[in-house]
Amino acid sequence: MMIRYLLLLTTLLFLYACQDEQQAASDNPSHTPSAASVQTADATQPHDGKPLHEEKCAGCHMVKHDASLYQRTDRKVDSYERLQSQVRLCNTNLGLQLFDEDMTLIGEYLNQAYYKFPVN
Repeated sequence: MMIRYLLLLTTLLFLYACQDEQQAASDNPSHTPSAASVQTADATQPHDGKPLHEEKCAGCHMVKHDASLYQRTDRKVDSYERLQSQVRLCNTNLGLQLFDEDMTLIGEYLNQAYYKFPVN
């Protein structure tokens, strides 16, 4: 029981810290979403989801961790669909208020840069 409580408390503190970092970043918004930019990127070209990831996700995933977070062997994300679902879950839990197109771009970028799942 105590372990569950500590785990829950740790998770809540982590999410709260991420929200603070996201709030600080959103005080100076520089992103304008573009529905026209939703397309699959060539692996040799910069991906439109990269700046979104840096702005909205890296505060939690890169400051406290590094790129190995996305490539660890015990990861829960095991498919492209699950990756897109996880991006949506983060958006909801952290109140990032991302557009659907932005969430898709972030998932596409993460897949291109780290996961390399086949896209159905």
